[in-house]
Amino acid sequence: MSQDSPDVFALLRSLWTVAPDHPLATVLPRDRDSLRDFYARLREHVTNAPRVMAGTVDSAAIVRGEIISMGEGSMIEAGAIVHSSCRLILGARSVVRAGAVLRDEVVVGDDCLVGVNCEVVRSVLLGPTTQMGHFIYLADSVLG
Repeated sequence: MSQDSPDVFALLRSLWTVAPDHPLATVLPRDRDSLRDFYARLREHVTNAPRVMAGTVDSAAIVRGEIISMGEGSMIEAGAIVHSSCRLILGARSVVRAGAVLRDEVVVGDDCLVGVNCEVVRSVLLGPTTQMGHFIYLADSVLG
């Protein structure tokens, strides 16, 4: 299967089983054009997201960026860094562990984990239950 093959995008569509009315349905790349425009659609999604602050940010976390939304029971631990470039949506019951660094637009679904010393840049963790262990670099990606 070559990178130019429509089979690549057919495979992606089969793996991402979000409902058509799911907020991320319009963000996920489904073909070559939507892949090219992924970051622009991600920025638009974050910009238009509702502002909800139902989670907890430890006072020793370093938050220089903008937390757009935190779902109920979500947590940003001490030592986690929300970089000044970051605009974050953190789903319900999701956790950003100590030492994690988030930059640019980051969307984390419900019940997800960004592990110790991970770095997430311009990416989506779909959830539910997407888990990044520790010491992982994720950029310009969709995981889950």
